[in-house]
Amino acid sequence: MPPHGDEPRTVNIYGGVGGDGGAANVRGGGGGTGEGPHVNTKVTTEHFEMNNNTGTFSGARDFTVTASINNYLQPTPPPGPLPQFKPTYTRRGRTIDIEEIWKLQKLRPIPISDPFATVKLGSIMFCPQGREPAEVAFYPDADPYIRPWDAGVAGGQKMAEGWTRFNASDVCGRTLVLRRHITPTLYLWLYQATYIFSRLQVSSNFEDYVLLHTIDFKIETYGAKHKPTEGFLFLCPEEDFQITTAEFRWPEYPAYWSRDPKGVERLGMDEATRLGFPPLVFKSRIRGSSFDSRVYDGLRQYQEETGFDPETPEYSIAWGGADWPLFQLSG
Repeated sequence: MPPHGDEPRTVNIYGGVGGDGGAANVRGGGGGTGEGPHVNTKVTTEHFEMNNNTGTFSGARDFTVTASINNYLQPTPPPGPLPQFKPTYTRRGRTIDIEEIWKLQKLRPIPISDPFATVKLGSIMFCPQGREPAEVAFYPDADPYIRPWDAGVAGGQKMAEGWTRFNASDVCGRTLVLRRHITPTLYLWLYQATYIFSRLQVSSNFEDYVLLHTIDFKIETYGAKHKPTEGFLFLCPEEDFQITTAEFRWPEYPAYWSRDPKGVERLGMDEATRLGFPPLVFKSRIRGSSFDSRVYDGLRQYQEETGFDPETPEYSIAWGGADWPLFQLSG
């Protein structure tokens, strides 16, 4: 999906080209519509600015550009008419609205007993209340969005070896976050959910099946009696968390304190505490999305009414192509 939010968009508006004049000593023909100004407009969700390259624009400028912006910034749907849920009926059967699907989405934290366990983004987790989650399926071609360390302050410096250095005084009493996230896989899951559920022989408790899409690795630096005036926090290279394309876990040495600006001399936790540095606490937050039977029943009905067998991957292949990867059952 293309990015949204405050990222800029460009809308180009061009006028027509003028007509040719007549031959020598002959009355010229009527000119066509003159070439209008070329307007290059940078658009965000909050505002836009216009760069009028030639001439002037009419008083209808704001109306014309605004209409173009509204059309351009509409969310781009996935390939093909994604089944959409809406509790209404027409003469052709039940209709479904994609906006209603997202309203019915439930963001779910996924508890894990071992915060240092390997996490696979794009996996379908069975998460019944009071039980340890279990992976039942996964998307084999997940492509996570990789973000750098976020300390909530500026000043992080990338070192030659790939480590990121912060001044201790800037990051004490903060939570530093490294996020890994996937977005389009949620669309792909909705295309294939009925097929996977049929293979798993699942016909109820759909809300217990969660698509895992986000993991936050957190380092908390609270507990110091005072902020150290000298010293540095070194954070390991972001790629140290990656096991495979979509699998992540804490590395053996994710961070350490040092009084050496090059980070050669690492402080052990006992020594760091004695010198006034706060302890480093490592946590993980894992989240996913689930839907209840209203969505999955709507998807099933939609496929049946449009001539597809919901217990096969026919629908996904029809709109995504035979090369579109399918969710796989976990071994």
